[in-house]
Amino acid sequence: MARASVTKGTSARAASQRAADGYALRSQQPLEILVFLLPLIVLYELGLVLVLRSGGTVLDNKAHDAIRRIFDAVGVDAAAMSLPVLSLPGILLAVILILWQVLSRRSWQVDLRTVALMAVESAALAIPLVVLAQLVMQAFATPVPAAAPAGDAIQQLPVLGRLAVSIGAGLYEELIFRMVLIAVLHTLLVDVVRWKEGPAIALSIIISAVAFAAYHPLQDASGAIDWARACAYLVIGGYFGAVFAFRGFGVVVGAHASYDIAVLLLPRG
Repeated sequence: MARASVTKGTSARAASQRAADGYALRSQQPLEILVFLLPLIVLYELGLVLVLRSGGTVLDNKAHDAIRRIFDAVGVDAAAMSLPVLSLPGILLAVILILWQVLSRRSWQVDLRTVALMAVESAALAIPLVVLAQLVMQAFATPVPAAAPAGDAIQQLPVLGRLAVSIGAGLYEELIFRMVLIAVLHTLLVDVVRWKEGPAIALSIIISAVAFAAYHPLQDASGAIDWARACAYLVIGGYFGAVFAFRGFGVVVGAHASYDIAVLLLPRG
């Protein structure tokens, strides 16, 4: 009886804490992020197998492929583990979030209302970015670029293929350029260089935006730098960096995927 009372009291305190957190904090907790992202991880893996495979090649996201190559370099073989060859980046992302949840020692009771609101917020945050990118590109009379590298091969994909590409860009480009790069830069600037929080976050966002722009193809047909695309990708990278800093990893992944879906799937005027 005493044990049951303790358990009930602990659950009640956990529920009370989650209610007190509010949506803004709950949406940045690893468990809610994991539940929000798991369907996207699965959809991208299915896309790699069912839609993005042609003959012996796979149209893989560059960031996803870079993570897979790191596993190859350290001798981690997905096939030897009886796993799909391209699945390790998705497993890595899920494991990171699970470990984060364990270390946070928070309740394992997920708030599904928070997860649903994260989807709505992600889509809403993509709208001003589409407008902002449009304004930047209109100054150069150039079509709005997707945040994912978008060549002719991607434009010729069926709708499900472009949807998969958009999801993959949101997941793995944000993992590399926001979760990892901004976190590392912020740690170095605050803990090593002893900068204040505000300037450290600002510089981390700027550096990650530059790296994000450089990751994308910026040359035009002549091989010269296409400054319109470079400026657009800097703006896009800075926007995603700010979303990550203030709204967390889950929402920025959703916003990135939503932006790419809007650019790659919606008809252009």
